[in-house]
Amino acid sequence: MRIWLNEREITGLCTRVIVDKNIDAAGAEARVRAVCVPENSKFPRIDPACGDRVTVEDGGETAFTGWVRTVRYDAVALMLEIECLDPAALLARSECWEAYTGTAAEITRQICGRCGLETGEVWEAEKRLRLPACAGRSAFHAIRKLYDGACVVDFWNGAVNVRPTGVYRGMLQSGRLCGLTAGNTEDAEGNVIRQARLTVTGRSTVRCGEILEPDKPMMGVFGIYQVTQVRQKWEKGLVTTELGMVSV
Repeated sequence: MRIWLNEREITGLCTRVIVDKNIDAAGAEARVRAVCVPENSKFPRIDPACGDRVTVEDGGETAFTGWVRTVRYDAVALMLEIECLDPAALLARSECWEAYTGTAAEITRQICGRCGLETGEVWEAEKRLRLPACAGRSAFHAIRKLYDGACVVDFWNGAVNVRPTGVYRGMLQSGRLCGLTAGNTEDAEGNVIRQARLTVTGRSTVRCGEILEPDKPMMGVFGIYQVTQVRQKWEKGLVTTELGMVSV
């Protein structure tokens, strides 16, 4: 793992990095914990500010890129916590007032363009739609409305992408499992919904909205699940991925 603050590598000063993506959020969030050394130390001092760019690389791939939103200092422990959001988060902070006509992909590209964001792969629907004025609701809300909520918006390969939910990813290999919690809840109609949080070793390529199936029943976790959260963590030389899932 390598971490960059603007154009400067700060990997050696970082003790923990968490990259978190939720299916109901426009962008991903990164939280970086780093050593804040005094000026007279042999290590270089870092002084992040809101708006600075943070990039997390793993295995030659970009796991996260975005901007610093908040910085918290712990003067006693000489540590700081940096919270960052990726560019897609701007969609949740931009108001959408106009009405649009076109396919879902065409309207999505227009909305992202007005927010100053480039688009990559956008799920296309042949049917032409009319999106009425959203009365100041967020651009993220408008995009999800185009797909009846059955989509995932994320920032990938330098652009905003929109993907359908419910795409089957494959089997979840229990051999990588290092943590598991599970429970049941009921929806408004009394149907039982199984929920689970699994932690696997290594950095998983699973993305929010995809469908997974455990390769064997594991303490009440069986059947097929939709991934609702992907949290990747680098700490003390270990890399883990936590998956939040709900049965479908």
